[in-house]
Amino acid sequence: MLYVHLTWLYIVIVLLFAIAYEHILLFIRDGSLSFVSFSCVSTALGVLLVLRADELWIYLLLIAAALTQKQFLRVFNHHFFNPSNFAILIALWLFYDDAQLLLAQLGDELWLMFVVLGMSVAILYRASRWIIPLVFTLSYLVFEYLFVVSYDPALVFEDLLYRLYSISFLLFVLLMLTDPHTTPYRWYMQVLFALVVASATVTFDLLYGFRAWHMFLALALVSPITPLVVLYSHKEFRVKLAIITALIVACTLFIVLSIQSRAPYYLIMDV
Repeated sequence: MLYVHLTWLYIVIVLLFAIAYEHILLFIRDGSLSFVSFSCVSTALGVLLVLRADELWIYLLLIAAALTQKQFLRVFNHHFFNPSNFAILIALWLFYDDAQLLLAQLGDELWLMFVVLGMSVAILYRASRWIIPLVFTLSYLVFEYLFVVSYDPALVFEDLLYRLYSISFLLFVLLMLTDPHTTPYRWYMQVLFALVVASATVTFDLLYGFRAWHMFLALALVSPITPLVVLYSHKEFRVKLAIITALIVACTLFIVLSIQSRAPYYLIMDV
């Protein structure tokens, strides 16, 4: 059965806010509006379908923060964070008790999963990012089985597979993990990127236990390094970019460790 936490009115309000706020930021950044941007809609939908909050203003604040860093925390055409993933990071840090991660919004209908998967594969093929979800999923399963499931008698492989059945996992792997502005464009660097994110996710599971948000935290830690790797050949600002990257990664690590120190929760919906 399909399920969405917010009412349709609230969803429309959030989407309209995202569109309006994105264009306000574009006008502030460029001094004019030369095009219409709809990428903010995917950011808003990513937040709506992964997070559950009781207050509408929390969604609006998170989306505003995500879109603001998207427009101003960037170097050339590379972003340090995927906007939706950034919103989730901030939600877990600042609104831990008021905004929770949900695994099953939109339910687990197979037809919907195939629709989302089919549309995403077409987009990823055109954007040359299809390698990342493939390598991440395979390496994540192998690493989890070898280093987590095999050593945890309370965890069975079916628990691991359940994470893959959710719409939120598809959104993460097919949209957040493959954002062209936060991922490398060379195929071998994409393979390395996927392997590092999978390894970080498994490391979190090994150190802190099996938690739903570890994939998002792993991506938040790894993606800020991508601009430095991609733009490393530009010697004129290499040192400056390295310093900025180190500061961003240090701040992100502080936030991640703060989140990990909180008592875990694991919400699912059975409707």
